[in-house]
Amino acid sequence: MFIDRAAQLGLLQHDPESSILTGFPLGVKKKLIHEVTQCLLPNSPLLPDPSSLLTSPAHVRWAMEVIGQGFALPIEDVGIIHQTIAVYSNWLLDPSTLPSAIQERKGSDVEQKFWQTIFQQFSLLFQPRSRTEMAYSPWLQDRSKNKLDPDDTDPLTLHVDLCHGVLKILTSAGRELGSEFSEETWIVLLKVMIGISDCLLREPMEKEKSAGDSLAKGDKHQSNVYEGEDAGPRMADELCEHLIRVLVELWLRSNLKPVYMWDHLKRYFTLWTHRVKVIRQWSATIFALTQRVAGLLYGTKEGAENVHISIDSYSVTLDLPPDFVYYAWHRMIYLIGNPNALRAANFEVAIKGIARVVHVWHSIGIDADPLDGTVSTIPDGNTLLHMLGGWLFEAAPKMGPEYAEGKAEALGILCRIFCQPQRRRKFLRTYLERFYTALKDGLRSDAPSLTAIMLNTGELFVRDLEGVRLLAPDFVIALRRILPTLPPVFNAKVDPEDLRRAAYRVMGCILGLPNHFDEVPVGTGWEMYDQYNRHAGGAEEVVLSKMIKAMYAKSDDATTSSGDDISESTFRTLKSHILEVLLTSLIVEHSPVNARYVLHLLNTFVAEDAAFCPGLPALAVKTIQEKLISGWPPDVMKTAFQALNHFAAFYKYIRRDNKSCPRELVLTLCRYIDTSLLEDNLVAVQSLIISAYDCMIRWAVVGQWIVDDRDCHNAVIATLCRGIGVLERDDDFAAVSNGTSAHAISHSHGLSSSSTGGSVKDAGNGLSSSDRERVPTVASVQSIIASVNDKKKAQRHSMAASKLIPKLRSSTVPISTTPPVSTGTKDGGLGLPTFANLTAEMMIKSAAEMGMAHMLNQLGNFPPYGEVTGVTRISSIWNEEAEVRRIVGVRDRLKAMRTTKLDVEQLIPAPQIQSPEDIGGDVGISDYRRYIRYYAYDRRVIMGIIETPHWAVEDDLTTGNGRPLSENRTGKILTPRMTLVLRESTGKYTWMTSLKYTDESKTISSPHASTESALVLRSTSEITVSPQHHGVNPQLVLSPTTTGRHFTPAPYPYTPRNASVVEFHSINDSSIPSLDDIIPLGSDSSRCHGVVKAITEKWTKQEQERAKEVLKSESYRCPTAVTPPRPVDLTDPDLGPQSFRLFLGQLGFLTPESQSKLWPLQMSDALLKDLQKIDGMPERDCMSMCVLFCRSGHESLDDILGHRTVSHDFDEFVHCLGWPVDLSSHTGYKGNLDKSICATAPYFASRHAEVIFHSPYYIRDGHVSGQDLDGISDTTPSTNSRDVQSSMGTSGHRPFIDTTRRPTSGHFPSGHEVESPTLSQRPWPNEPNRPRASFFTDVAHEDLIYIVWVEDMHRYTSIPRKLSRTAAQLFIFVHPLPHTPGMYFIRVVSNSLSFEDLMNIGPLLDGMVISRHILGMLVRTTAISGHKYCRTIKGTFRRPPLIRRHHIEEVCNRHKTNMSIGRFYADLFT
Repeated sequence: MFIDRAAQLGLLQHDPESSILTGFPLGVKKKLIHEVTQCLLPNSPLLPDPSSLLTSPAHVRWAMEVIGQGFALPIEDVGIIHQTIAVYSNWLLDPSTLPSAIQERKGSDVEQKFWQTIFQQFSLLFQPRSRTEMAYSPWLQDRSKNKLDPDDTDPLTLHVDLCHGVLKILTSAGRELGSEFSEETWIVLLKVMIGISDCLLREPMEKEKSAGDSLAKGDKHQSNVYEGEDAGPRMADELCEHLIRVLVELWLRSNLKPVYMWDHLKRYFTLWTHRVKVIRQWSATIFALTQRVAGLLYGTKEGAENVHISIDSYSVTLDLPPDFVYYAWHRMIYLIGNPNALRAANFEVAIKGIARVVHVWHSIGIDADPLDGTVSTIPDGNTLLHMLGGWLFEAAPKMGPEYAEGKAEALGILCRIFCQPQRRRKFLRTYLERFYTALKDGLRSDAPSLTAIMLNTGELFVRDLEGVRLLAPDFVIALRRILPTLPPVFNAKVDPEDLRRAAYRVMGCILGLPNHFDEVPVGTGWEMYDQYNRHAGGAEEVVLSKMIKAMYAKSDDATTSSGDDISESTFRTLKSHILEVLLTSLIVEHSPVNARYVLHLLNTFVAEDAAFCPGLPALAVKTIQEKLISGWPPDVMKTAFQALNHFAAFYKYIRRDNKSCPRELVLTLCRYIDTSLLEDNLVAVQSLIISAYDCMIRWAVVGQWIVDDRDCHNAVIATLCRGIGVLERDDDFAAVSNGTSAHAISHSHGLSSSSTGGSVKDAGNGLSSSDRERVPTVASVQSIIASVNDKKKAQRHSMAASKLIPKLRSSTVPISTTPPVSTGTKDGGLGLPTFANLTAEMMIKSAAEMGMAHMLNQLGNFPPYGEVTGVTRISSIWNEEAEVRRIVGVRDRLKAMRTTKLDVEQLIPAPQIQSPEDIGGDVGISDYRRYIRYYAYDRRVIMGIIETPHWAVEDDLTTGNGRPLSENRTGKILTPRMTLVLRESTGKYTWMTSLKYTDESKTISSPHASTESALVLRSTSEITVSPQHHGVNPQLVLSPTTTGRHFTPAPYPYTPRNASVVEFHSINDSSIPSLDDIIPLGSDSSRCHGVVKAITEKWTKQEQERAKEVLKSESYRCPTAVTPPRPVDLTDPDLGPQSFRLFLGQLGFLTPESQSKLWPLQMSDALLKDLQKIDGMPERDCMSMCVLFCRSGHESLDDILGHRTVSHDFDEFVHCLGWPVDLSSHTGYKGNLDKSICATAPYFASRHAEVIFHSPYYIRDGHVSGQDLDGISDTTPSTNSRDVQSSMGTSGHRPFIDTTRRPTSGHFPSGHEVESPTLSQRPWPNEPNRPRASFFTDVAHEDLIYIVWVEDMHRYTSIPRKLSRTAAQLFIFVHPLPHTPGMYFIRVVSNSLSFEDLMNIGPLLDGMVISRHILGMLVRTTAISGHKYCRTIKGTFRRPPLIRRHHIEEVCNRHKTNMSIGRFYADLFT
């Protein structure tokens, strides 16, 4: 006896010898069944031991003939039916209640036949009863009186409950007795289940409830109303879930493999698929089987250890044999037939079930051991498409809104399959063609299909798919449908923000494709872009679109030759559309996360195309600038400032295309900062103000444009001064003379001259006296003088500036709408600021001071002009301690020279840059005290004055050619010379100076022209008469025989003093007669003339004799000459230092009023050590990063470190990150490297950061491996090219880079293209211990950022786990696309940072594809951004200038000499 449906299906045949009671009247059957079951119940009151009643198999068969008829009774006899169920339930599940005949034949065919009979008779209960057969029964009436639930009296409900009970019994029997069942018993049971299921489940589903009462389609709680006389459909609806669940479980427990049985199941199972619960059970079953198959194929770490079927509240675990699992999995997948033939709701459920199966296979190996060899056997896409591709490709173009969700799911599955990397074989061309067709149609299809494609194609363009990148135009069209906002008719099931974020991710993969493919045609269908573009945006977007098109049209005209007519759209045309989508999205995007995403994309796109599109960087800056005015959330504002900082690298393009762009941006930032400073509570805007200050200064110091823009220059100074005076803003806020303010500057391109009437000097004087003391001191004498101002004058300016505040506040709208809260410090304690407010104000003040210092020190002075250090150093590397040691050495040798007459030329070596520890000689504190004086100015500047004596001064002070002044050299003017060393927060600066009295362009004779003349003057002197002309004044000459100095009487005739004698000889001078010839002889005149002549001769003779007597007298030898005073002998090595006193006095620092700010520091060893510590502190952010080369994720850590060869592309990439520096002479940041570890290393420096890149391939072999360097041959061993390239295909790896090469001359350009010089090559030595594990403990133990070049991205996620013991916080993976040369796939991964955190790091984001010409710059910029952010969230980031200032203040306080003013002046002369 069994259900007729089983016989109709041909599963079972009726036994003609059974069904004995079928012809008996119903009353007889009921009486007989009731009495028999009463006797066989375990607790029967009629018999003490019912099991002993049936002693033979014949007795048992007779009793079962009676009991079996009970399952066919009408439902009104529910009591008798319960008894029959109870008898069979006890016999199955309680062995002690079995008839004795069965107990005695345990394990025999009788027992198997016994169980088969029970299962067959149970099926009679599932035969639907019609309502006409259900007569009224007093028993049912009694139940209706005692039950509150009216459904409990419904015969159909009672029937369903009875069936549920039997299904539970069958399930328990299969679980407890299944191991004892024979194959025949299992077959009978399963055929019975098929008969029951087909009898009920093939029935059509009942009509759904009304729309108000119905639930979602496919819900397991979906209910139906019963109509008509047939109870089958309702029973099927009620029993469907339980029935199909029991059937599947029993079928799997049976472990049956007969093909005909599976064919039976498939044949009838397809007839039940109109029921969604059947599809859901099938979906859960194939998912459980797939997990178990994965576990069997790939180990216990994958899949599941058992078949675990879970659906809603039902869950069962089956331990099945592996061979049966494989067989059942294969047969079960195809059990429902083609899902495309299902109704819409079931079609969607079936496709989602397939999606779960595909996900299991795609999850294989994610968390597996990197060295597990089974990973390579993961099924590739072709395998999955062989199994499921036919269904999926047929589902992709399915039409009709009711199939939209299932179609979208199918497209998503296909996208995920094709986005997976192929490990063994490429996708078949047939599959690629069908996929591209489906993808093109889906991108133009309904909203669910487009949504599914966008969510699942994030990595499509980085896969090795032939022709996939030609789909970029179709994706650009699709992106325009989603971005910047979704149209109202776009019905997406996902969050719109998530959908737009997925679209941004796809856009990040196609940013570099237009430049790569350039002239490649975009194909058909591109005209659809304008169709979508017409429906998007308002007037602002229309204007922006026209501007972009005009800009790129001009660019295309410049790049194409004259006369060329481009009639077909190419990939180049995509750039304008991509930029339009980015800028419009940036304008309207309201999600903070998405807005940051767009900013990073825009940053990357500008870097990609700045060199090819004039005006692009300026347009991007302008767009962000306008958004700064309208306002963004704080986290977006920070990213915007970061993007603007990056755009400063494109200054040359911006200045070329739009000269006013930097000016407008700086003025906008000034207005933003000034407005933010008006907030009463600065805590909320503190970080934004600091970021804005940083951005403003970056743009102010780039180039030289601001030097010629006085109005903008004054606005920047005014904004900085307001930040410096923020602590006193109640009275002294905006204390800038003449009201210089960014608010006073017109928003137009031009500025009125009246708005910025104050000068920079006046702006500095406008601060209060307490704030002016905190202004960072500039490393120049003029800035030191300017910082010393009269207090009364400062107070006047402060009072005048305080009147400006009401005007500023009345004309400015605060950012926040919160009620004002007093944070002043001068309100009598009524509104004292909180600690948070004070902290915010102090940090803003520090940022403004640092910005002022950067602007004053670096504007037009970076890199330092003419310095050998270049960009590697901001501070001076001149060492005063080394100079003192040199001076002392020269002094000691000069003293020796005075006794041994040695040549000074051989005694004054040229000073060299070296540390004090490397300089020989014993120099004590007294020597330092003699030649160096240290003073602290306002606890902000440590001023060291080093006096260099004349005998130790180099010949050429400007060129430093090393030629010393010698004592036998003439023509040099001896003047005091000194060196001023200034240490402040921004660095260390050295000024060389000397005291000048004359113009060096004119030659001035001096009686003390040289050291040689001075030595001679001290020894001898002589008085002589000038031999040239006897008519000139007596001259002072040196005589070796006399010691006195006199005027020798002039010979006759005398010449009047200070009178000039003019002598003139005429032509006929000889014809002029003499006096004797004129006077006649013998005349009186002749006689008189003779008398006069005789008297004259007599007097002349007497006078000459008297002169000889005078010269011989003793009185004449007394000195009477007037001589000039002897100058200070600067050549005396014992002469004490005087220059520092002259310098300070003449500069005005020694006035009594200056003593409150200037005080000397006590010279000591501790002071020198503290100064050395300050000199070792960086002025910029210094960071080290690790760069690794990896062929695939399968490599172990030792393999990664011990590569014998690296690829040529990796070599070039390293040189794009930084230029190689020689560590033996490198003066910048070295990280943990030195010349003993490696010869050269990649290095990069800018105004704000220094980066050294640690790479194990630059490390010396001997240092890391511990071997002696002498034992390693310098020759290049021969290598077999087959061995070298065995693991890398045809990529062509180069040998290991030899880092002994000297750095190249010049620096790499800071723009896009970086020429990478070729390094010489040398492979690793053939040593057994090649792994460089100590690299991470000795060199890279502090590196937070790891840049990993990965040739094969398979299993790349295992690399961070291998480096989990390092300090790595962020990994940037760079993967060269193998079949797209010049394109690189970027992955940004972190084990400790969330997605929100990664949004703060840019411009590169996870999943981007970029071009070669921007690879190095963007990776480096992203790494620097990541390093700073990782230190910030760890709480270890502090700005280097603030650290230096803190230590300078500590040194000033620690070594300050407290002395009276008298003692201070006395100290100047000791």
